[in-house]
Amino acid sequence: MSIKADIRFFQGEDYTLEVTVIDAAGDAVDITAYTFTCTILADYGDAGAAAGPYTIGSGITIIDGPTGRVDVAIPDADTTGLAAGSYVYDVKRTNDGAESILAHGSLTLVAAATL
Repeated sequence: MSIKADIRFFQGEDYTLEVTVIDAAGDAVDITAYTFTCTILADYGDAGAAAGPYTIGSGITIIDGPTGRVDVAIPDADTTGLAAGSYVYDVKRTNDGAESILAHGSLTLVAAATL
């Protein structure tokens, strides 16, 4: 089941989304063999990503596989050129042919006076 987590940060700011994968009992899931993708869209159903997609080695890092910790780093360069406003995102995992959305929500870029 996906967790809804709305995030908010400034245009041109580095942001890291920290995700910990747990099972239904609340125990950490070993994600060592998982792959992940994170995509940011202007709206659901859009054909092209506003930023990303981020993948392992390209913005996504498994911080601690056995404890289920993965980070998605959104670099400042990816949001500097985006208009302030609302976007949507999700973080998807794949392992052994199974796929699921782990986290999703709105991403609000706040206008920055200095870019």
